[in-house]
Amino acid sequence: MKINELNTMQRVNRVLIGAVMIIATMAAPITPLGWLALLPLIATYPVFAGMFGYDPLSSYLEYEAGKAIHKVAGVHLGHTRHS
Repeated sequence: MKINELNTMQRVNRVLIGAVMIIATMAAPITPLGWLALLPLIATYPVFAGMFGYDPLSSYLEYEAGKAIHKVAGVHLGHTRHS
């Protein structure tokens, strides 16, 4: 699997999105937060992806999409049998 590194704009976007999710939780009124309490936990993924410049979920989805496209193209062009 090819490792896709994020460019600078993608990294900045991911860090900003994560920061906004954390700030939204901090700025919430002091009431039971419910599902809003999960935002900081979810925000860690884009923040770390932006900090390290690598998004494993995006790489995996691109890899799987590429496999599906090659399979469909092979069937369409007659290189493989349709199962």
